[in-house]
Amino acid sequence: MVNVLKKYPLINICLSICLYFTLISTAYMAWVYHVTDLLPSRGADFISLVAAYLMQAAGIGIFALVLNRRKEYVRNYVSLGLAVHLMLLFPALLTEKPPWVILFGLVMNLVSGFISGYYLYLFSTEGDRKCKGLTLGLGYSASIFLSWLLSFLTGKSGCAAEFTLVTVIALSAGGVVLTYSQVDSYERHRALGQSDYQAELTGTYRRLENAAGQHSWSGIILPAGLLIVLFGIVMNCGYTFSAADIDQGISIEFSRLFYAAALLIAGFINDRSRIYGSVLALAFLTSPFVLYAMRGEAVGALFFWALSYFSLGFFTIYRILLFSDMSKERGLLPVCSLGLVFGRMGDALGEGLCLGLASHFPVLLFVTSCLFICTVFLFFRVSMHIYQHGLEEEKQMVDARALFNTFSAEYALSAREREVLQFLLEEKSNIEIAEELAISESTVKFHIHNLLQKTGEKNRVALIASYYSRNL
Repeated sequence: MVNVLKKYPLINICLSICLYFTLISTAYMAWVYHVTDLLPSRGADFISLVAAYLMQAAGIGIFALVLNRRKEYVRNYVSLGLAVHLMLLFPALLTEKPPWVILFGLVMNLVSGFISGYYLYLFSTEGDRKCKGLTLGLGYSASIFLSWLLSFLTGKSGCAAEFTLVTVIALSAGGVVLTYSQVDSYERHRALGQSDYQAELTGTYRRLENAAGQHSWSGIILPAGLLIVLFGIVMNCGYTFSAADIDQGISIEFSRLFYAAALLIAGFINDRSRIYGSVLALAFLTSPFVLYAMRGEAVGALFFWALSYFSLGFFTIYRILLFSDMSKERGLLPVCSLGLVFGRMGDALGEGLCLGLASHFPVLLFVTSCLFICTVFLFFRVSMHIYQHGLEEEKQMVDARALFNTFSAEYALSAREREVLQFLLEEKSNIEIAEELAISESTVKFHIHNLLQKTGEKNRVALIASYYSRNL
């Protein structure tokens, strides 16, 4: 299984997102139905849409801290989290006393957030940027379809507690197996004995980047986070996924099929152009005002749920890709899951605002309008910063190709030596280069020796440093 995941990283990512998200969402929806049965609609909404979202955001934030400080133990912590999540689900679904259902359910949501942080980390570190949007959409959509299929086969929304527990037990076991089957770059390099080399090479790159005065993303993280929070508030001010609608027969699982459709469309568009994807997410931010305009009209609750979920699909892809791209392109690994942290915070604040001002519609409309204006303003500020930098990076890529061709011509490198040099610049080890080129490791060493002789450098680190110093 490890070899399959290593050979096909997109399958690895899709499978991970699908399995972990199905596990989390199945447990969450079963708990929501149980809370709805035990509490009045308003109380159930506050617990499941405000408190639970905040706990999920906290769990993802905890994962980011662990990733920053204890990266080598992440798999162990995730496996432990899967076990704890399962143990918390039992009392959360089987207990009939509301305080205990709320307590165990909220702690379960905290652990769910931690698990979510892990699959976002995998998503950010593996695969090609050009197909990340569709990969994310496929993973989420497959999970949503499976949840709907389970509810369809059981003949009702919200599977029985016993059936849910059996499903989650199976998914948790699969999650543990998948967690230890993942191909992690840290583990791979440590197994190959490359940790010292990687550290030296990383230090070389950092010194070169500092000398070149390259732009840093650190100054955009906070504004981007605030943008995502505002997005979430405005998006959720339009319509709350009320427990009263569930009592009247609305199926969460069926409504989420519109979410799945939007995820696939948004993922495809974002892969074609991140700019178009972000603009569409902003365009769908007007959906709360459409819902406001239709208040009192003879429109079923399903329409409101469908439009809200469809709009949320574009926002979900946008917020995750925004921070995933930042983490991958600038090596800010703990940042990879912050899109969902800020998103969940915005979701909770928006739902809370909608619930708190439900009986004061003019005030809610005024507050939403003001926040919408702020969101649009900040959106263009953040987008100009990010995409202007993207254009600069595109120019740098053109310059990098020219540098590579000039360097190769100057030292009369053969076609094979150029390939080996390219992999050295990508931080590949000898074994990895051999696998990529389908040659033996001794042949790779032979080509590296020729490269060093032609360039007059002592080792590969000096060769790479010399190569990049030409760009200073």
